[in-house]
Amino acid sequence: MESRPSPSVPDKLKPKVAVSVVVCTYRRPQLLDLCLDSLVQQTAAVGPHEILIIDNSPQREAHPVVERWQAVFAEREVALRCVLEESTGVAFARNRGLAEASAPLIAFIDDDERALPGWLERLIAPFAVFGERVDIVAGEVEPDFGGMPRPDWLSDDMLHIFSCRWGWDTEARFLRPQEWFGEGNCAFRKCLFDTQGFPTDLGRNGGNLMSSEGAVFAALRAKGAATYFVPQAKVSHRIHQDRMDKRWGICSPGWLSA
Repeated sequence: MESRPSPSVPDKLKPKVAVSVVVCTYRRPQLLDLCLDSLVQQTAAVGPHEILIIDNSPQREAHPVVERWQAVFAEREVALRCVLEESTGVAFARNRGLAEASAPLIAFIDDDERALPGWLERLIAPFAVFGERVDIVAGEVEPDFGGMPRPDWLSDDMLHIFSCRWGWDTEARFLRPQEWFGEGNCAFRKCLFDTQGFPTDLGRNGGNLMSSEGAVFAALRAKGAATYFVPQAKVSHRIHQDRMDKRWGICSPGWLSA
């Protein structure tokens, strides 16, 4: 018997995307591949989610990686898209992610990070539990030295210079004004950026890994955006080999505030 194609589902009847996971990447296809591998098993109880890869390199190194993974994500009914942002700089990439995201909630994870089991579920849960009382949710970041020994000079209380181990609490709670977080592991309401974006004179540009986009979230919090911290919503962050030199640490902005 000849099989008949399944009738298509009208767009208005398809479940709406609840969360857009945005990954900004620049010439790191191997690390992006690991990141995507960690996102395959992620779920979000609030509804379907999508994965948006913002390729910030004119050479489009991310595109072949995404193409290899699209069928895998499709089997799990998760849309995976890759968008080229030709203006180099993480702020341009993040702004493109904001524009492309179709969900009311956006989660950021960096291309050199891997989501640990349960990451997305735990990161998004406070929006369902607290409703409008929560605007931003931040998670914990564990260091990944890529098989290299941890530098002797790097004590636990210095890990924050790598945007790792915020350590604000072992239990989930609202953050106090002086307690900050990294934009590489956070979720937020897209409407917070209805009238603004990430200033393009801030943040990483190309191969320069120094970042200062956290100032944007600090400004939002100063205006009243409530931020919730979930230490169990974890990602691992690859520490680049050139950063393991103590001279790099001394020159980093975080050293002075340690």
